[in-house]
Amino acid sequence: MSRPAKSLLLILLIALNVMFSFWLGQQAYGWMPVQASEAAKHVDDLFSLLVSLSSFILLTIVGLLGYSLITGRATADDWSDGPAIGGNSLLESLWTIVPVLLVLWLAMLGAKTYQRVDLATPSPVQGATPPPDLVDVTVQQWAWTFHYPASGVSSDELHLRINQPLHLRLRTADVLHGFYIPAFRLKQDIVPMQTMELILTPSRKGHYRLYDSQFSGTYFALMSRDVVVESSQEYQAWIEKLAILPLQIPENPAVAEYFSNSDHTLVSRWPSVVPAEPPPVQLLPTPESPPAASDTLP
Repeated sequence: MSRPAKSLLLILLIALNVMFSFWLGQQAYGWMPVQASEAAKHVDDLFSLLVSLSSFILLTIVGLLGYSLITGRATADDWSDGPAIGGNSLLESLWTIVPVLLVLWLAMLGAKTYQRVDLATPSPVQGATPPPDLVDVTVQQWAWTFHYPASGVSSDELHLRINQPLHLRLRTADVLHGFYIPAFRLKQDIVPMQTMELILTPSRKGHYRLYDSQFSGTYFALMSRDVVVESSQEYQAWIEKLAILPLQIPENPAVAEYFSNSDHTLVSRWPSVVPAEPPPVQLLPTPESPPAASDTLP
């Protein structure tokens, strides 16, 4: 293959690599759940960039291997040795300096994204922005409890007002747990004997799910609760309905699962933690057909 043909092939491969990597990075937005909080867009933008960059690096390496196979083949009757090539100081410097600069750049982007997400302890509110709603979250083996101090209401569901900042105070009654809502792109460890602070602003109405992201024992997979993002009017109506209801012990799937196996049909040498009774909350009557979750793309 002539030198101009080799150069043209190399330019074509680089152009295709750039276009495909950019396209793949745009497709990465669809791999995530819907963006239901202000933090989600910043996280997804960084994820898209990482996908594009990773694809470009991978395809560059594979492309160079393929380019070498195409352009560097010897003829069938050529049994001579290849040229004696020694070290290349410039090339060795480049493949050391460029990755270091790339890693530092990505670290700076990650820090900048973290600042934009702003999950730290709430700061004084400036301007006309309303103060964040406050919810106290208590987690234990194996239940979530949400208390709304402004109204005195407690629930086993987390309700939020759309476009209204929410201040969460997270506490655990026993072991390490994790507060994780995929549609919000937020995950916060809840450390024993500490109060963890979290700020979020929901940006899309719908029903989502809260999960325990830390393995906290046998039944931690059953610790998922509903997260409802609604208008201020709907939120206030929900609060008023709960406020007139008595406290009740909510149903606990972990307790049901634990005692359903109490006949020892499944023999195990590893005893499980007996699920503790969850705190009492106000419970609305269960609807005949609960709303479908909307934390996945349509």
